[in-house]
Amino acid sequence: MSVTVNASQANKLLRSAITDVNQNSWTPNSLQSKQIEDVILGTHLTYRYILTTGLIAKATNESCNAITLQAGSSLQGAYDARSICHGVLVPIERELLGGRLGESNEPFLNKPARYPELSTLNAVRRGNDARLLETTIGVLSSLTSSEHAYQCLKDCVYYILQRKSRNLSDYLISTDSSLQQTSLIRFADGLLSQSFEGETCALLVGATYNVMGLAQSRSFDVKVHKVNQAGSSSKEVSDVDVYENGMLIHTIEVKDKEFTPEDVQHAINKAVMSGSKSLVFAVGPRGSLRGSSWAELTQLWSQQGVNLYFVNVLEHFVSNLSSIPSIDIRWVLDMINYHADQSKIKDDTFDHLVQCSKAVMA
Repeated sequence: MSVTVNASQANKLLRSAITDVNQNSWTPNSLQSKQIEDVILGTHLTYRYILTTGLIAKATNESCNAITLQAGSSLQGAYDARSICHGVLVPIERELLGGRLGESNEPFLNKPARYPELSTLNAVRRGNDARLLETTIGVLSSLTSSEHAYQCLKDCVYYILQRKSRNLSDYLISTDSSLQQTSLIRFADGLLSQSFEGETCALLVGATYNVMGLAQSRSFDVKVHKVNQAGSSSKEVSDVDVYENGMLIHTIEVKDKEFTPEDVQHAINKAVMSGSKSLVFAVGPRGSLRGSSWAELTQLWSQQGVNLYFVNVLEHFVSNLSSIPSIDIRWVLDMINYHADQSKIKDDTFDHLVQCSKAVMA
């Protein structure tokens, strides 16, 4: 028989646990503390979310079975873990926990969370992943009461806070947001000094279109996709897609490595399939076109009714920046931080982003 976990109560309970840990110099003291530490500080993102969600659910409703993942599980006390994770944990992780669990929008879409319940029979890689699955099961199956679960939840929050924040503002000391545009240009130049497989270029291109929208007093919805995965979803066209009032108005392919006319054609085909007759190719400092020239390809595709534009990533950013006499540097950094969240940049990329931000905000 399934049970319901009240999302509003779960929200209040998680916020209370975070307050307790932050205000009372919390020291982990549950019997499961070491196992909780292993999972939360471990390498598997999904088990971090599963463990935390199970603790929230059990602490909210004692009758729920914390090792279940779906209300359709045959186990007594099954509940809908996905709704609690996506509706309660994910928003609060962004608001109060600095994205430290991994900044996943929908972690329960990952394979380990798609089973009716946790089990050592579930498909998992041998070694570390299998060990973390067993540890997660061990913690959640040992919970004896809602009070016990809440105690473990506070230990869990403690270890979450030991992880690195993914919010830029947590690393910046200066409150001066009226720095000159030269500071933003210096920031952009530093950001592009390393590629990280094109992630830095994609972040700056996303911010460029935010700036463009601000300059034109238009409401742009800019979506920066995970590098090398644009088009993997029906909602994705290129590396950066820009919408206004739900309509696709710009689609941008980002290249920070050598590319060919065939790569351009592939990107144009995706754009055309989405209903667009226009494509921007944003080329980073390490990008170069082999086998043709920008002018030749622009003319070639113009003859076929496609508007193809090539832009230099840094120059494109600077030219749009110049259209706004005064801009809040923190607003720009917030936009880049947002795109970093959405595109799930690598930890090394985020660390580089932090260093570049500190350099202009110190």
